[in-house]
Amino acid sequence: MNERVNILIDLLKKEGFVYNQTDFSKKVGISQNVITDIKGGRKPLSVEYAHRIISTFPFINMEWLIDGSGTIKKSEAIKVEYDKFVKVPLVSKYAYAGYLIGYGDDEYIGTLPTVEYAPESEMMGNYLAFEVKGDSMDDGSIDGYKEGEILICREIDKYLYKDCQLPINKRDFVIAHKEGLLIKQIINHNIKDHTITIHSLNPIYNDKILDLCDIYKIFSVVESRRQRKR
Repeated sequence: MNERVNILIDLLKKEGFVYNQTDFSKKVGISQNVITDIKGGRKPLSVEYAHRIISTFPFINMEWLIDGSGTIKKSEAIKVEYDKFVKVPLVSKYAYAGYLIGYGDDEYIGTLPTVEYAPESEMMGNYLAFEVKGDSMDDGSIDGYKEGEILICREIDKYLYKDCQLPINKRDFVIAHKEGLLIKQIINHNIKDHTITIHSLNPIYNDKILDLCDIYKIFSVVESRRQRKR
């Protein structure tokens, strides 16, 4: 059994680079059946497959992947490259309606203001920041979001919620729905019925079931920034 592949996928899931084995398989260009056979020891992890993984996730140590020597990640000196600030487009609370019209237009996204974000590792995927509007996720606890708070978010590939189970545990989401931008928890994903059930932390708001056909995009919250009063 190749435990290193299991360890690698678990690490990538924890750090937000992949959502599950299906996502990992698609990103590295290796079929799920082959990944399963490698994990089970029925196929070797060839140099070709290792190179595909490293080309997708360059911070992973090739020697560790091949024979288990060294550490799973390359030296910390390489991480400095990822600690630089990057500019992430910001959808303010006044731009919610405009975003729902222009979400698919790169030119529109380019006109949005930006916020700086210092990722802990290489950014993969589409990132966007949203300003919290309303009180549906404010229950007075440390886990809630207050109006004006900035959420740094990563877009979830559509195939992950069209055909696969969404990773909903211990995550919050920004959902671009035909009726508006929603900041919610997702407490159920019914693949058969193509629906999700959304939940607000504020108890005055009821849970709702949304049809995935009415959803344009789903983002996972990776960082929040509270506006402090002085």
